[in-house]
Amino acid sequence: MTPRMNSNTADEAVELLMNATMVIERSAYLGAGHYERHGDRVSYANGFKPKRLDTRIGELHLSIPQTRDCKFYPQSLERGMRSEQALKLAVAEMYVRGVSTRKVTEITKKLCGAYRDWRDLRRQ
Repeated sequence: MTPRMNSNTADEAVELLMNATMVIERSAYLGAGHYERHGDRVSYANGFKPKRLDTRIGELHLSIPQTRDCKFYPQSLERGMRSEQALKLAVAEMYVRGVSTRKVTEITKKLCGAYRDWRDLRRQ
C-alpha cells in the first residue's frame, strides 16, 4: 500500500485489512507461511499484483498476492468482480435500450456510491 494524498482513514483501514486478509488466505492455500519450509506446501508465493478497486468508501489500492502456480485468487475479490460484471451488463443493456447517459450516471451513483463519467460508460 502506498501513501496517497487526500485519503481518509476509513479507506486506509479497509486497504490494510483486505491486504492482510489476502496474505493470510494465500498462506492457507500454500500450506505454509511466509519464508516457512514445509513438506505439504502446494506452491510458492510469487509477489503481489496491484489492483484499483472503486468502493462506496472510496478508491482502494490493493496488493493482490500471487502464487507461482497461478491458481490462487482471493475469495473476497471474486464476489466483487461478479457484481462488477453484473453492473457492466446492466449499463450495456441500458445503453442498448436508449437510456440517456445522465440517467445511467444517476443510477450508477445510487448503486455504487461512486461517480462514473459518461465517457467511461460508453467505453464499456
